[in-house]
Amino acid sequence: MHGKQILFVLFFFTIVMGACRGRGAHGGGPSREGDTLEALKEAVQDSIRTLNVDFVRTAIRQGKALSRDSDDYYSFVLYASMLDFYTSEADSLLLNMQRISGYVSRHASTPFRESLRVKCLQAKGAYYAQFRLDLDSLTHYCREAARASEAQPDQRLRLLSYGNLADAYKQKGELDKSAAWYRHAIYLADSIGAAPDDYVPLYGGLAAVCTALGNFEQSRIWLDRNERLWPGMMVHEQFNYLVCRGNDYYYQERYAECLDVFLRLDTFLQHRPQMEWERHICHANLADVYLKLHRPAKADSLLPSCVAFFEREQAGMFLPYLRTLQMDLAL
Repeated sequence: MHGKQILFVLFFFTIVMGACRGRGAHGGGPSREGDTLEALKEAVQDSIRTLNVDFVRTAIRQGKALSRDSDDYYSFVLYASMLDFYTSEADSLLLNMQRISGYVSRHASTPFRESLRVKCLQAKGAYYAQFRLDLDSLTHYCREAARASEAQPDQRLRLLSYGNLADAYKQKGELDKSAAWYRHAIYLADSIGAAPDDYVPLYGGLAAVCTALGNFEQSRIWLDRNERLWPGMMVHEQFNYLVCRGNDYYYQERYAECLDVFLRLDTFLQHRPQMEWERHICHANLADVYLKLHRPAKADSLLPSCVAFFEREQAGMFLPYLRTLQMDLAL
């Protein structure tokens, strides 16, 4: 099953969400303007969590206009790059990363600007993984981000960088390294008293590694821990949890239970039309499961639209999998 290929979304989303908090760049106590700007940042973050795209775009424009200085302004450029990722606007994402890199390189180092630099490195990794299918660049930028985060006092930044590096190794198939970094990140999270939502990508990622290694007892433990955090998950984290749970059943050949999970995911996505990539990944997985359950008519009702979508998106990594399903269907 190929659905787990989308899982990098999970880490990029979580990392950027923490990018612009607690800057403390302006002295002299709070101001009405500052309060308004911070409230707008919180609103942007909340709306990104639920993928309220129209509001986020409007709020980013307002935030740039209200910015008190360049640091504030580039906080919103970072939010814009995050939105670019989820709306698959690759050219705009690349341009926003270049803007952030240029800003950081031209100005004196501060903790906030170093945090921006780390986030930009992570965003570059996400860009190359999602839009160029270049996993070598993904791991390179994630390693650089992790190294840079270790020089900063912000331990949450380090935590998220470790989790992102673990995910990069997972995508590249280096599962031993991935598991080690996930456990390292979980240990760090425990030691700093991390918030529950910081554990979501760590538990989910380690569960996926255990599934890939065939250690289903361990994968069940980490998936169950992840499921308990469902109410506080972001939309893409909920998507990733359901994909991981479905894959876990699939690899155990528990196809009826797998089908139940992916039907739940399909219902979840029906209310989120902007998640077009994710919907087609879900339908490809459903087609696969229907074939395993000897229900070819159901599979045939889903496959043509999946193939057409990924051909249009030039997503070559998915097409061999879909062609294989088509051949299975023809037998």
